[in-house]
Amino acid sequence: MKNILKKKFDDEESDTLVTTYKSNFQFSDYEIEDSKLIEKIVQREKVLRNNMIKDVKARLEIAKSLSEIQELLSNHKNGTFLAYLEYVGMKKDMAYDLIKYWKIYQKTNSMKVFELPNRVVTKINQEIKANQDIEVEEIIEIVEAENPKEILQELKEKRINEVQKKNATGTKEKELEKIEKRLTKLFQEIAELEEKKKILLNDKD
Repeated sequence: MKNILKKKFDDEESDTLVTTYKSNFQFSDYEIEDSKLIEKIVQREKVLRNNMIKDVKARLEIAKSLSEIQELLSNHKNGTFLAYLEYVGMKKDMAYDLIKYWKIYQKTNSMKVFELPNRVVTKINQEIKANQDIEVEEIIEIVEAENPKEILQELKEKRINEVQKKNATGTKEKELEKIEKRLTKLFQEIAELEEKKKILLNDKD
């Protein structure tokens, strides 16, 4: 079952708060038939959904602001940004985590980034740093996947295989280069020996 936050992302008008609301929860599957009880739950669900929308939008704006402030302070004295975080009362780890979310959001333009656990966002950023050739489509695939960790692992294995193939090709080329150098040296030595032999044969003494 899709959670109500994910339902929000699948809705074209999901960036606005709902005034009318219909729950998709299957109450009958859990033998709940009391219409008054269902109505109360749905009303609270609407409040819950609206606040979840507000929370995600707030996280987006906070992450954006932190990233921009960090950039503006980047050319100033070391420790300025940390001092600023202390001034606004935000913990360093929380600030840097939100900035990581913002960086991925910038690449994907997908609000689903903010659904992801922090550890997954950290791994995505690590993969982006490790693989400079990663495509935006691949990042979006991770973000929107039902199991982002599985897609991440597949991309990691793909990258490792590509590196191994590249290294194998590089090793072969280096070995051929060594052989060429040895052959050149041997040919030079043979030429020198042939010259000495010719001198000796022509020496009548």
